[in-house]
Amino acid sequence: MSGGAILLKITTGQLSGLSDAKLQKLAPRVDAWLADAWPEWRRYDPDARLAELREILALAARSGMAMETDYALFAWVLLNSDTPWRMLVRRGSVAEALDAPDWAPQSKLVHLHALAGAPEFPEPVA
Repeated sequence: MSGGAILLKITTGQLSGLSDAKLQKLAPRVDAWLADAWPEWRRYDPDARLAELREILALAARSGMAMETDYALFAWVLLNSDTPWRMLVRRGSVAEALDAPDWAPQSKLVHLHALAGAPEFPEPVA
């Protein structure tokens, strides 16, 4: 399962109840996906990146967190974190993509991925 697919599972609440051992294995995949999508992600300490991703995945598993769109998850993570995620959203066109008031949330994420040159875009679950 790719990092993008894992993020999609978070948005639909499909990680609820996963064991800590499984979550530990998912974080490096999400990290690799983000590093491909946003090369700037690689500038931050790898251990700190993985620690934060594991925390986010554990929160999703504990709470059964489900979001309507991938964009909602990205916005939640980016705006509620003091680590590299928040720094990414405050830079140039990525911030503009998230702040544009006339775009639907799904369109914003498509644009965010396009700006970042993401290697894949997970399709929303119907």
